[in-house]
Amino acid sequence: MRRTEVPSAESQGPSASRRARYSALGTRHSVLLVLLTLALACSGGAKDGGTVPSTSATLAVQVSGLPAGTAARVTVSGPAGYGRLLTATTQLSGLGVGVYYVTPSYVNAQGQTWTGQSSADSVILNAGDSMGVAVTYSGGPALTLNLRIAGVQLIQSTQRADNSVPMVANRDALLRVFVTANSANTVAPPVRVRVFDGVTQVDSLDVAAPGTGVPQAVDTATLSASWNLLIPAARVVAGLAYQVEVDPRDAVAETDETDNQWPGSNARQSVTVQVVPVFNLRFVPVKQSVNNLTGQVNNANKDVFAAMARQMFPLSTANITVRSVYTTAAAVLDANDNSGAWGQILNETSALQAADGSPDEYVSIVATTYSSGIAGLGWIGAPAAVAWDKAGSAPGVIAHELGHNFGRLHAPCGNPSGPDASYPYAGAGIGTWGIDLPALSLKSPATLRDLMSYCHPEWISDYTYMAVLGFRGTGPDVRPAASAGQGLLVWGRIRNGRVILEPSFVVNALPRLPTRLGPEQIDGLDAAGNRVFSFSFEGERVPDLPGGEERQFAYVVPLPEGDRARLAGLRLTSRGLTVLRAPTAALRASSAASSPLVTATRVGGDTEVRWDRAWPLAIIRDARTGEILSLARDGSSRVRAAGAGVRVDLTDGVMSRAAQPPSRP
Repeated sequence: MRRTEVPSAESQGPSASRRARYSALGTRHSVLLVLLTLALACSGGAKDGGTVPSTSATLAVQVSGLPAGTAARVTVSGPAGYGRLLTATTQLSGLGVGVYYVTPSYVNAQGQTWTGQSSADSVILNAGDSMGVAVTYSGGPALTLNLRIAGVQLIQSTQRADNSVPMVANRDALLRVFVTANSANTVAPPVRVRVFDGVTQVDSLDVAAPGTGVPQAVDTATLSASWNLLIPAARVVAGLAYQVEVDPRDAVAETDETDNQWPGSNARQSVTVQVVPVFNLRFVPVKQSVNNLTGQVNNANKDVFAAMARQMFPLSTANITVRSVYTTAAAVLDANDNSGAWGQILNETSALQAADGSPDEYVSIVATTYSSGIAGLGWIGAPAAVAWDKAGSAPGVIAHELGHNFGRLHAPCGNPSGPDASYPYAGAGIGTWGIDLPALSLKSPATLRDLMSYCHPEWISDYTYMAVLGFRGTGPDVRPAASAGQGLLVWGRIRNGRVILEPSFVVNALPRLPTRLGPEQIDGLDAAGNRVFSFSFEGERVPDLPGGEERQFAYVVPLPEGDRARLAGLRLTSRGLTVLRAPTAALRASSAASSPLVTATRVGGDTEVRWDRAWPLAIIRDARTGEILSLARDGSSRVRAAGAGVRVDLTDGVMSRAAQPPSRP
């Protein structure tokens, strides 16, 4: 559960001021974020051993000035990728027509730094030419500056110092390269990033320095202290590896060139990439018949509502949809759930999901008349949740409740009951640096709290991230192999010694049975009290409702036609408490007679459905799609219905049957 208050107006939503701050972030910190593309060619530069067609042109490079036995470093580059590294006087023959560049690099020898001067930076060779260039070295004071790759981080949402948080496949990742110098300086070397698919290099890009002067220590707190490259989702696949090198063109004179590469000379850093299931999230706008308030979620804002979950959790492909408006007969939602409406709507959400036969995450969105108090509720380890629609806080509330659905308890901050005793960081700190990659915003472990706590501001810890990654498992989206069939939806909840067994009804849906045994038991009984079916289970936990924990359930029990005919009652037993549900004699008689009557009348943009209130529950569906529009009570309900109108089933508490086609005025 998430208890919260609506933030002030200036903090709500992706406003123009937030966009301005985002633009200013890039300018103020001079952060260079470069997007690799699949068409990107490898960066240029001299390559040893390149050749061009022979035309008998000759270039003689005369090297002088170095101490005896000292190797020079002179690069000759030319057309068609030609490149040679010369260490002494050399005559190059068989060269092709074009421009050739002679570039001497510094040499450290005998306690001095030797710099070379070329008599010509470039020469033009035509067929048959024979030309010469002189490179003269002169000694000077020994170098003191050294650059090194001090560390590298690859991050999507959170990362540990040892880079042990795996990458989620097909999701953008930010590569941060930390370069340090051993003394103050004004150099601005680029970093070259080579990206590999296995052993094959697929991309190479030079990332410009974020500013003048290489820092003398690693600073993770600002993006302007690292060389940053966005690795696009298409490259984040199994086999991803990379190599980084500072000053790849050797333009900066250094005391040591051996520490300019990561992870080492000509080595590659392999990346663990994990494939995760497709994330299917379905929002349910809920209309409350008691006050006609409807949760404001739609196709225009669904992505905003899901944004924080997508930014924080280890998710890749996400399908976000919005279901038809569902009308509930629950009491008014109140800040402390004194009415029990929050728990009832959550139970109805799980019943909808089971009746729809959907494996998606269902999050119902409600409107409240208050702005401080309960803002959301979710099952632990099962895909059903409810959240309010307050624009400034709804995305965070939804992410928190989805965290419960992904098996997470509360993190220990803000005084939640039953916090996770294994949470590793004091005060629900996030423990490691995180990043909101779309916003290019770092998340500090010094100031942020885990989203599963009641404290703000919030981000996700590596602990929660890894637990969710483990909970959701690996592999693509896996839909149930079973086919839909006739079954009985049995649902209810247990809270503070009160056992509620809701009226069951027939659905055409995938079977859904308990995955574990437990202290609760459901028995389907015939008229003589014999069992038609029976199973034990442990209800799904709903944490931290005021007044105590609640457990809920919603199952679809496969029921052949013969068993449906025999079924006369249901019995729920929970920790010594028992509740029975059976139809009244009047309803049994009515069920044996003709179909019950229902009327449906258009009222404005809604449809008002009425029936004999002796039937405890009406299942009102869209006549075209079959989606449940309301699990309605007390003889009447006004629902949102499309032009095709509605169809209605009525349940006697145990079995349901189709009503007569709704009459129209």
